[in-house]
Amino acid sequence: MPFWYKAMNYNTILFDADGTLLDFDSGERAALLGTMRQFGLSPSDGSYALYHSINLEKWKLLECGKLTTGEVQISRFADFLACIGRSELSPERFNAEFKQRLSGSAILIDGAEEIVRTLSATHRLAVITNGLEKTQLGRFRISGITDCFEGIFTSEAVGFAKPAPEYFAAVFHELGLSGTDGVLVVGDSLSSDIAGGAGYGIDTCWYNPAKNVNHTQIRPTHEIAELSELKNIV
Repeated sequence: MPFWYKAMNYNTILFDADGTLLDFDSGERAALLGTMRQFGLSPSDGSYALYHSINLEKWKLLECGKLTTGEVQISRFADFLACIGRSELSPERFNAEFKQRLSGSAILIDGAEEIVRTLSATHRLAVITNGLEKTQLGRFRISGITDCFEGIFTSEAVGFAKPAPEYFAAVFHELGLSGTDGVLVVGDSLSSDIAGGAGYGIDTCWYNPAKNVNHTQIRPTHEIAELSELKNIV
């Protein structure tokens, strides 16, 4: 079957949020450094790099089902504060301040608004994210593109995280989808978005702006370096 023929069959697109539509790294960095200042700490590029690596590892444990979202939130800051020698500070209070700052940040990836507005005229769109409910809803609320989506499904609200099939089953139920034909998952994470979509029998599109080499056994249906390339797929 020709590539272009199959592409015409997509009618529902499930977009990942962070790293696909939202520039999470920029928002995360600003939120962390602002939180550190609020607690009387001296922020630096090194402290952000340390936190970023800790946080990434915690979310990978969530994907594997080894941590809950609540455990991720607190343990990441407990570990971070311990590493910088400030274990006396409350990770719960640190987390609350960080989340408040992050929920006020909605920097869109280049081309994100254009592509979702274009596709929303002809396709059903929804957001699938392992992020936190209040934080993600707050960010999308100020992003200017919330009206393009039929739903924003966070792992915290669903009760499961990508790549678990239970997560996708819940999203399909809420959207009234009876099968995977015509559905496309778009995301930047091979282990979460692409593996999860493929595991549920959904076609996938790996958003890979850095053009990283895929050294895994996970094989996306499509791969793009710019969001505008979706027009050639769907």
